[in-house]
Amino acid sequence: MKEYSTRQRKLLTDFFKSHCDEQLTVKEIAQFNEISDNISKSALYRNMKKMLSDGVIQKYAKDGGREFVYQYIDKDKCAWHLHLKCTGCGKIIHLDDDATEYVKLLIKDKNNFSINEHKTILYGLCNTCSQ
Repeated sequence: MKEYSTRQRKLLTDFFKSHCDEQLTVKEIAQFNEISDNISKSALYRNMKKMLSDGVIQKYAKDGGREFVYQYIDKDKCAWHLHLKCTGCGKIIHLDDDATEYVKLLIKDKNNFSINEHKTILYGLCNTCSQ
């Protein structure tokens, strides 16, 4: 049984890695063939709950609703910086470490406020959508 769960977890982790710039609902994730053909919905929920507690993925409230979206978090590259989300196409852009640190320091200095980069997404338009 453990081997089965490990295989499913690896499949799900690989899926999230290949969609790392996307925020997806469970329903959207379940509709991808590599997931729907290999992982039951209950196993999908169990694995995602474990991945959340392990810090492999993050959960965000979907814009304007009660539904949640999930996104892969690369602990070495992603967890400690800010994210930008395009309100046009939904693309997630990872702000580099220097820019993240600059924004955090500026806000701390000007507003005496500390940003939690794990929960902060800045919304706007990407270069493609703004044209």
